[in-house]
Amino acid sequence: MSDSIYLKNHRAWRKYNALRVKRAFEVNADQGRLAFHVIPYLLSVNHPALPGYVTDQAFSTGIYMYNPGDTEENALRKSFPKFDFRSAEGGRRVGKLVIESIMIMGSIGSIAQTKKSDYDYWIVVDESKLSPKELDGLKFKLAAVEKWAADQKIEIHFFTMDINKARKNEFGAADKESSGSSQGYLLKEEFYRTAILVAGKDPMWWIFPPGISEEEYAKHKRAMIEEGEITEMEVVDLGATAPIPPGELFGALLWQFNKAMVSPHKSALKMALMEAYLMADGRFATICDKLKHLAQSESPESLEMADPYLVMFGFIHEFYSSKGHKAALLSLERCFFIKCMDGSVAGAEGEKKVGYKDIAMRRLMKQWNWDSSEFNQMNFYWTWDFKRLASLASSLHGFMLEVYKRLTDQIATRPNVKNLITDADLTVLGRKLFTLYAKKPGKIEYLKRVKDEAEHLEAISFSAYIKPGFKPVWTVYKGNITSSVAKGMDVENQAINKSSDPVELMMWLIQNRIYAKGSFLYYIPNQRVPASLKDLQLLLELIHDHFPAISLTELKSQDLLAKAVAQRMVVIVNLLTERWKREIETIHVLYQNSYGEAFCYVENYLEGMSRILSTLKETGPNFRPGDPTLFDIFVPAGENQLRLKKQAMDFIFQKFNPLKRGALTGK
Repeated sequence: MSDSIYLKNHRAWRKYNALRVKRAFEVNADQGRLAFHVIPYLLSVNHPALPGYVTDQAFSTGIYMYNPGDTEENALRKSFPKFDFRSAEGGRRVGKLVIESIMIMGSIGSIAQTKKSDYDYWIVVDESKLSPKELDGLKFKLAAVEKWAADQKIEIHFFTMDINKARKNEFGAADKESSGSSQGYLLKEEFYRTAILVAGKDPMWWIFPPGISEEEYAKHKRAMIEEGEITEMEVVDLGATAPIPPGELFGALLWQFNKAMVSPHKSALKMALMEAYLMADGRFATICDKLKHLAQSESPESLEMADPYLVMFGFIHEFYSSKGHKAALLSLERCFFIKCMDGSVAGAEGEKKVGYKDIAMRRLMKQWNWDSSEFNQMNFYWTWDFKRLASLASSLHGFMLEVYKRLTDQIATRPNVKNLITDADLTVLGRKLFTLYAKKPGKIEYLKRVKDEAEHLEAISFSAYIKPGFKPVWTVYKGNITSSVAKGMDVENQAINKSSDPVELMMWLIQNRIYAKGSFLYYIPNQRVPASLKDLQLLLELIHDHFPAISLTELKSQDLLAKAVAQRMVVIVNLLTERWKREIETIHVLYQNSYGEAFCYVENYLEGMSRILSTLKETGPNFRPGDPTLFDIFVPAGENQLRLKKQAMDFIFQKFNPLKRGALTGK
């Protein structure tokens, strides 16, 4: 007698799950030991010698179907050499089992896992069986273990999941990347697609055939129970999947737009997935069902292809290929490569011990028809200079804008979508896009990034090229180039940006989080420029204090729905003028507004003063000129420093009536 479909699928699930765990260890064996062996044990016991100990003697914890053995003992010994595993296990009384299952969702165990990937755990419980005190004790333990893991240099996040709420797609703050319950159908699809069982009961969904409705899911559940080969005590029922409502897809797309403005390499893929789902309009199986079909297949080749991120990107690739979006396809291919690889792809001819990720990525690039030039460029993208990274980022942002155009067209033509996506939603998104992309005189350009890697540079160099009859050229470089310049070496490949004005460069560095107070500043002086290294250092610090870098994701909707107002302002007097000059000749006006835009203008005396007054009139109700954190005047050190500052302040007091003498203070 052959095995039933449920036993067969259960065996296939276990085989697939073991393959995912194996792939996770290939990427990072040390973190794998902690994630799959040590952490579940810490959650299964309450021992004073281990992290997460709850002092309440009545507190008990345990995981269904979990029986730690030699593997766990060996893993624990590395982290806790003095812990006597066998003695602790021999004396442990198994009390109330609290945790139904521990599962990891996300990129772990897939082609997209990198050495920097974090571990998102779903701690599945049945809250109806637990008292508030027991839940509080569990939350305390989870927080303590999360902190301990951080000390071990592994980033983990625990999300407590109630099985009864999960069945109804009520997830709350179930991950870091979504808006919780408002994206419940999507989150459940992603969970089933990416979940790895760490300990506890198997997810019931994986025991049933792919592509079934909620009604069919319930019938299979009854049939499985009646058959009796797999009992309800062995599986956890988190509910069926269902077609994702268009309103949720539109909402998720808007959500990802906000994230993509800062870090497009992840969100662009999710945006592409949302658009592909929307255009499919429910006519195709969800990706988790496609994955399940591969995992439950008898074919070893199908099991090898059962990777949640490969299946997801295959779905995206097929959609954009069918639409003829060649430029978008190449951008998304590059995006996927960057997401998956934190180094070069191995597997050159003759190379031994090539891992799963490298083999899978080489297979993908062959499917994409990448030539050797494209491969060689992308294989070392992490060594690229600013210009090449900016070009790649520009293509990703171009893709985002195309999706935005198609999104607004869809909203205009689809019935009932207007009830789900409000005019205010679109206005807020549109203004964020305007802040990011619109060019205006004096506006500081946002650096388009591939990733949101905002770590400031350790060292930055300024140089000025000033020649009579030519426009001045100021250049900012990555690192310390002073010795290279002294030796006559070419440093152009280290150039980050150029401008005719150094203050504009300073604002650009700070607004794009390239400079921070920890950055060392170097300066190659020019005899025709009176500004000193000290002047530049002081000014950079002052601009950094007054104009903190703003993330577009943090802008408030109420500000974006109102008129833009200037919030902070700095005036710079005679930075590039000879220090013996007793009168104001040049003025820089810097300000930042409520839309997240920053501006820098350099003017002569009269035009500069006019600019100051017009900007002051555009300030918001909370602006206080007497507050030096909101308004300041900078004059470089020199014999006329105090005179020039007083001259600027007196002009402002006389012309701008709402300000009384004494309201403005300067350092």
